[in-house]
Amino acid sequence: MVPATNYNNGVIPPRLPYPASEGSLNKVSFAEALARQGRTNDKTFKLWWAQ
Repeated sequence: MVPATNYNNGVIPPRLPYPASEGSLNKVSFAEALARQGRTNDKTFKLWWAQ
C-alpha cells in the first residue's frame, strides 16, 4: 500500500539511492556503478533482478 504522503510519484521505491557521500568519497566507483545501471542516482528505477 502506498502511503498518502508519497514523494516518489505514487510508486513504492524499488531501491534506495546511494548516499550523497558516495559521490564525493568514492567518485570513480560511484560513476561506474551508475553507468552500468544506465541511470541516475534515484529511487524510481527497478534493479536488474526486478525488471
